[in-house]
Amino acid sequence: MRKILIVDDNAAYLKVVAELLRKHDYQVLPCGTAEEGLATARQERCDVILIDLGLPGMDGFSLRRELLREEATREIPVVVVSGRSREEIEQKDRTLLAGSYGFIRKSYLEDEMVELLARVIAMTVSPARDLPHG
Repeated sequence: MRKILIVDDNAAYLKVVAELLRKHDYQVLPCGTAEEGLATARQERCDVILIDLGLPGMDGFSLRRELLREEATREIPVVVVSGRSREEIEQKDRTLLAGSYGFIRKSYLEDEMVELLARVIAMTVSPARDLPHG
C-alpha cells in the first residue's frame, strides 16, 4: 500500500482528503504542521507528500526547502496543494513549483487528485523505494 503524507493545518480538509485517499487504498499520514510533517517525512518511507503552502509557523514554502536540503527526504515527490492559483504561487517563489511533481488547487475534483497521485507514484517508483522500511 502506497503512503501519502499530507501536511495541512485545516483539520476538516485534512480529514476529507485522508478519507478520500483511504478509499483509493492509500495509507495516509496526516500532519497539522510543517514541523510535524518534516519529522514524519524523516521517519517514514513516504511515496508522495502533499503540502499546503499556507501553514502557520513554518509555511509550506519553507517546508519544501527543508525537504530538499535533507538527503533522507529530497527524493520524495511533493505535490503542492493550495487555495491560491498557480500564478500567485509562482509570483512568491518561482522555484517552488519547478521542483514539485504537481500542483492542485484545494477546489480539486476527486478524480483529479487520485489521477495526479497515481501519475506521480508511477513516475517515481524505484526498487530502492519499494524495500521494506525498518
